[in-house]
Amino acid sequence: MKKSTDAKSFEYYMSLRYKIELIPDEDEGGYVALHPELRGCITCADDIPSALVMLEDAKREWLCAALNDDYPIPMPGDVSPTKVKVTFRVDKDIKERAERLFTSLGIDMNTAVTIFLRKAIEENGIPFRVSTNKRVHELILSDEPGTLNDLFKDYNGDFKPEEWNTGKPVGNEIW
Repeated sequence: MKKSTDAKSFEYYMSLRYKIELIPDEDEGGYVALHPELRGCITCADDIPSALVMLEDAKREWLCAALNDDYPIPMPGDVSPTKVKVTFRVDKDIKERAERLFTSLGIDMNTAVTIFLRKAIEENGIPFRVSTNKRVHELILSDEPGTLNDLFKDYNGDFKPEEWNTGKPVGNEIW
């Protein structure tokens, strides 16, 4: 925590982007708005825009009181971090097409992936039906000559991960 004696101004603290939580008030209607890093900085309003305006006013009053009383003012992020960075690889074309789609929906890639992950957790599985092409599925299950089993009979496993998805031959493939 930073103390107000660090010679930082009121304007400095007002410019900091503290986390905002908006909670629907199921009993009274409207919303409760708060800055969790600024303990006790809380307000309520009938709608989200009003709640945000009132929260800015509550932040102003909270900071004034803290500076006047030499109360320690936490920096944004002083609450335990709840977000982590996730990195994954995807084909360039898929990424570009997804970005165009999500932009047309008014969201970014991060928001879209977060929506997918939350829905998967909610449904305790992939949030849509996953299946193989029916013909491919039949070939996988078949023991007849000329099926997918034959495609893999000469596979010797002598390929390197960097050859994956490059179109280079892998083993003695026949596709």
